[in-house]
Amino acid sequence: GATVSPELNFKQIKTLNEASTLPLECIVHGNMELMVSEYCVLGSFLGNLDKGTCTKPCEKNNYWLCDRKNEKFPIVTDQYCHMHLLNAKELNMLAHVPEFSNLHIDRIRLDGRYMSKEKLAKFTKLYKEIILEGKNHLALMPENITKYEQNITRGHYFRGVE
Repeated sequence: GATVSPELNFKQIKTLNEASTLPLECIVHGNMELMVSEYCVLGSFLGNLDKGTCTKPCEKNNYWLCDRKNEKFPIVTDQYCHMHLLNAKELNMLAHVPEFSNLHIDRIRLDGRYMSKEKLAKFTKLYKEIILEGKNHLALMPENITKYEQNITRGHYFRGVE
């Protein structure tokens, strides 16, 4: 199978799926990586990397970059000291799970790398229930969906990248 680029919109995904012989999956939830870099801004500016050995400030505190709108983009590092810049808002397509079914997408994927195990378990359960029950699931009712949609993004599914 193949994972569809999160930069595609629903129309592009439909076209791709019609032409594909592979089963396709879409990422529907999680903290999306915007950039991965071998250059670590934390080590360079806070970790004394210029002196030869990093003091690993990434292991002591949480850091982020702020944009002109004061959105905070989390910075995480991996075991190789690569810097990962995450979206300021969490991708959440909970309300649109039935649309992935309509597109005949084989799998949906939650990216839980930056979630607590409790939060990941909660959303995994919700997505599974919605797949089984469809658009009539209680969580998708207008009075309920807003509690799952605080500070989120829909990614590019409705607008795409030009």
